[in-house]
Amino acid sequence: MRRVLVVVGLAAAIGLGANPFRPVSRGVFAPQPDPADFAVGFWDHPRFDPLVSQPNLPPALTIGAYPGDGTGYYLVQFAGPVRQEQFARIRRAGASLTGFHSRFVAFVKMNSAVAAEVAQLPFVRWVGVYQPGLKFWSRTLEEQGFGRVAVILFYPEEIEAAARELEALGCVVVRTGVSAAAKVVEVDCSREKLAAIARLPQVFAIEEWHEPRTENENAQWVVQDWTPNVRRIWDQNIFGVDEILGYCDGRIDFNHNAFRDPLVTISDTGEYPTHRKIVALKRYPAGGLGSYDSHGTHVGGTIAGDDSVTGGTSRHDGHARSARLVQLFPIPTPPGNDFTEPLNTITNYLRNPELRPHTFSNSWWTGTMGQYTSAAATFDLFAWKNKDVVLIKSCGNQGQSSQYRITEPGNSKSIVSVASLRNGMNATVLSSYSSRGPAPDGRIKPDIAVPGETIYSAQSGSSGGYVTMSGTSMAAPCVNGNIGLMRSYLRKGFYPSGSAVPADTWGYVSAALLKAMTLVSADPNVGSYVVPSEYIGWGRMDVDSVLFFVDSMPDARRLLVYDDTIGLATGEFVEFQFRNADLMPLRAGVVWTDTAAAPGANPALINNLDCRLTAPNGDVFKGNLYAGGQSVRNPPGAFDALNPLEMFRVNPADTGTWTLRVEAQNVVTARQPFAVVVTGAVSATAGSDVGVMAIAAPAGSIDSGTVVVPACTTWNFGPTPETYAVRMVIGAAYDTTAEVTGHAPGTARYVEFAEWIAEPVGVWTVACSTCLAGDVRPDNDRRTDSVEVLPLTGVAEGEALPVAFALDYAGPSLLRQGTVLRLALPHA
Repeated sequence: MRRVLVVVGLAAAIGLGANPFRPVSRGVFAPQPDPADFAVGFWDHPRFDPLVSQPNLPPALTIGAYPGDGTGYYLVQFAGPVRQEQFARIRRAGASLTGFHSRFVAFVKMNSAVAAEVAQLPFVRWVGVYQPGLKFWSRTLEEQGFGRVAVILFYPEEIEAAARELEALGCVVVRTGVSAAAKVVEVDCSREKLAAIARLPQVFAIEEWHEPRTENENAQWVVQDWTPNVRRIWDQNIFGVDEILGYCDGRIDFNHNAFRDPLVTISDTGEYPTHRKIVALKRYPAGGLGSYDSHGTHVGGTIAGDDSVTGGTSRHDGHARSARLVQLFPIPTPPGNDFTEPLNTITNYLRNPELRPHTFSNSWWTGTMGQYTSAAATFDLFAWKNKDVVLIKSCGNQGQSSQYRITEPGNSKSIVSVASLRNGMNATVLSSYSSRGPAPDGRIKPDIAVPGETIYSAQSGSSGGYVTMSGTSMAAPCVNGNIGLMRSYLRKGFYPSGSAVPADTWGYVSAALLKAMTLVSADPNVGSYVVPSEYIGWGRMDVDSVLFFVDSMPDARRLLVYDDTIGLATGEFVEFQFRNADLMPLRAGVVWTDTAAAPGANPALINNLDCRLTAPNGDVFKGNLYAGGQSVRNPPGAFDALNPLEMFRVNPADTGTWTLRVEAQNVVTARQPFAVVVTGAVSATAGSDVGVMAIAAPAGSIDSGTVVVPACTTWNFGPTPETYAVRMVIGAAYDTTAEVTGHAPGTARYVEFAEWIAEPVGVWTVACSTCLAGDVRPDNDRRTDSVEVLPLTGVAEGEALPVAFALDYAGPSLLRQGTVLRLALPHA
C-alpha cells in the first residue's frame, strides 16, 4: 500500500531555520559498559562493586532480609546500558520500579520471591536489600550529637504513618512536607536515633537540616571582553532587552534608582508586567513585603541594575542592564530542602507566563557542603522538567584548605557553580575564600570563575547610593547577567551571521546551550591553575570569545551551535562535521541537562553521553580528557562517565574537516536532549541528506492480534527541503512505502504506514529505510529493530508511570508510583 502523508515537522530547536550547523548522520551502535561503571557509592561510603564486595556497615545498620514475605525496597543493578523495554520485564515479574539511584542501580519494591525472579533476568547483574547504613552520611549530627534531620520517604509510602512511627521511636516531629517530588518528615532527634530511623523500610534517605543563609563597574569589562574599559557586548547594543532574569535572595529595595519605575508603584508581592525593572516579586511561603535586604538589593543590582531611567549617571550598572527581574524572597526553607515548590513559584506558578524567567541565580547555601543532597537533587529535578531555565549558584566562601568544599545545592549537576576572582586587572587571581571542589563524586566543580571581590552595586536604604561587597555571592549574579546577554544574542538574531537579523531570531533556547556557551567562553589563564580545575572550573568567563560579530572588523573566530531538543536514546549516536581553516585554538563543548539522582549517589550521573572529536588526520580526542590544559590526542583511557558535559580544547587545531560524534552510552529516561557549541576558524559542511532517526512502532513486545500502526521518525540533515520515499518492512509479510513531501531542513517527520496485525507469535525483524536521489550519507538511511509477538495474556501493565524524583514520563519514578491496567480483549 502507498500513501502520501501530510505530517508535521518537529524542529530540533526553534529558530534554527537558518542554522548551517546540523547533524550529518544519526545511527545506532552497541554500547559496552566500562567495568568501573559498576562501582557504586552511597554518601561518603567508598564505592564498591556489589558482585565483588559489600560496604563495611555496623550490625545496627545492616539487615539480612525484610520481615514476613520479604517485601521492601531492593537495589537492582542492571548489567549494562539501560533500555526502556527492560522496565516492563521487571514489572511483569510483579515488582514496582520506583526510580534510579545512579546510572545502573534502581530502587525496586518487591517481596523476596519476586526479587529472586528479578535476579534471574538476563539484563540484571545484582539484587540486594537496601541497607539502613546506606541511607545517610556517616557524620550526620556528629558535631552536636542532636539536631534536626529530614527523613525522606519513598513516594508510595504514607507520610502520616511514617510520622507516627518516628514519634514512637522518640523523635519529635517538627513538620511534614509533600510535593510532586518528595514526601518528607522533619524531626528533632539524637544521633543515636539514626540507626532506628534508617531501619524503617519506608525511609529513603536521612539528611541533617540547617537553616539556609547567604554566602560592577570593573567586572563588566572583565567578563565581556577582558580589555580594560571595553564592553564589546554592550557596544553591539546587547543589553538584555526583553530578557527576564530571576534570582533568590533577601528582598530587593525596589525604591533604589537602579530599579525604581516612576510610572509603576510596587505596593505588595505580586506580578508587575509593565514595571521597567521588577516584573514579579514573590514570597515563599506567601506573605507580605517585609523589610528590604542589603544583600538581595546588591545582588539584584549586579544582575540588571540601571539608574539611567531615573536620571542617574552611575557606571555601576548590572551586567544585563536592560533586562528585567523576577525575585523570590526570602531564601526559602522548605521541608527536607525540597526546592521544587519554591522554584515553581517564580516560574510555572506565575499567573502571567510571559514573565517566566530563563535564568535563576542563588547567592546562598543550605549549611551543607561537599555532598549531593536532596537540595541538589531537587534542583536537578526542576532543571530536568524545565530545560529552558539556567540555574546558577555561588560555589561558596569556604576556602581551599581541602577538597569538597562546594556548598549545597552547588553540587547539582545542572547548576552553573561560580567561583570568585579578584576584580579588574587582578581578575587572574582566585579569591582566597572561594570554595574548592570537586563535587563529592569527582565531577568538575566549580564550573566557571568571574570577579566577586569589591563589586559595586546598589545600596539598600538609599535612592542612589552604591556600595562594595565581596564573596561568591557577588560572582553568581555576574554570571546570571552575562548569560542573559548571551541569550539576548540568540534572541536578537545575531547567530549565525554575526549581525542582528530578525529572521534568525531564536524562540526556545535550552539551558544546556547557554551553559555550553558559558563554558566554551572560558579563558583558562587564572593564576597557575590548569583546567579543568577544582579551583576555577573551566576558567574565567569571557563572553566575547564565544560570540561572533561582524561589525567594523569581523571576528576571525566563528561560532557554530546546535540545540538538540529531541535527544538520543541508549545506543543511538549523532555526528556533526565542520571545517577548520586556521591553526587558532579550537574549543567545543557538549552539555546536557541530566535528570536527578538519589541524594548521596556516587556517581550522580544518570544519563551518560560519550563525545568523540576526530581531527582531519584521524586523531581522536575524548571529552574532558585533558593534560596541560589541552585535550589529549588519542587518549588510551575510557570516556568521562562523571560529568553531564564534555569539553574539548585543541591548540593548535589542524585544518580540514572535523567530526564530532555524540553517543548515548546509557540513557535511563526515554531520551536525552543536548547542546553543541564550537568556536574557532570553523564553518559548517552541508549536503542533501535524509535518514531514519528511529522506528517508533512496532517495537518491544506486544500481544498477538494487536493492531499496530507502524511508524518511524525521519530527519532532514541537509540544507534544503526534500521529498522522498520511506519503506517499512516487518518480517516477510509486510512491505509498505510512504512518501514524505516538503521536509524542512533540520527537522524531524513522524511517518505512519498502513496498519499491521501482530501475528503470528515470534520475533520479527523491523526495517525502515529512506530513498532520496543524491543523498550524500547513505549510511544513515536504514534502521532496523525487532518486535516480539507474545501469546495473548489478557492483562498488561501500562507502559508509563508518573514521574517524581528523577525521571520523565516514559519511565518509572523514584518517590511516586502508580500502575495502569489495560484489558486486552480477543479479536473477533
